[in-house]
Amino acid sequence: AEEGEGLDGEKVSRAAAVILEETQRLTEIVNVFIQSARPQGPILEKHSVNRVCEDVIRVMESECDQSGVTLRADLDPDLPLILLDIHLMFQALRNLVRNALEAHQEAMKQVSAASETTPPESKDPPTIFVRTRLSAGAVTIDVVDNGPGIPEDKLDKIFEPYFSTKFDGTGLGLMVVYRVVTEHQGLIHVDSRPGLGTRF
Repeated sequence: AEEGEGLDGEKVSRAAAVILEETQRLTEIVNVFIQSARPQGPILEKHSVNRVCEDVIRVMESECDQSGVTLRADLDPDLPLILLDIHLMFQALRNLVRNALEAHQEAMKQVSAASETTPPESKDPPTIFVRTRLSAGAVTIDVVDNGPGIPEDKLDKIFEPYFSTKFDGTGLGLMVVYRVVTEHQGLIHVDSRPGLGTRF
């Protein structure tokens, strides 16, 4: 700046926000690559699935709020403790919640662009549910959103490494989820209807 000129506080604040956002994005990418290349298996100890879900919700709630997305929990209080690696399960669930959030964000951008010429259709507010339950003797975790859904022709590829439906996606997030679940001797399934939402 020239002599006598001070720093523009608003510009500095915006620049700092961008730097923080990009640093967080790069951290996520590095973490995902480390996770995808991880050679050792999970460290299994008895823990509460609900506790892991609550931790994910606490971490993601603010980001969801800022985007106008409601993040809700419906956790069965009577679940037994199960053998799991809390760090890996946290990563997997956070990946699923973040994917749902990004799907909502992309849909809202498209609605915003379309509403400049035509009024938006009335739809339920964007919401993500994290649910736990006991089903056929197994602990089940559902991450459900009412977002745009996944096109049918892409459903059978979403767990493949480097496949992404997002322009700036690494294509490793769901691969990590699949790996974590299978390493816990679990199964993962996805139901999705374009325009109605997705359930993992």
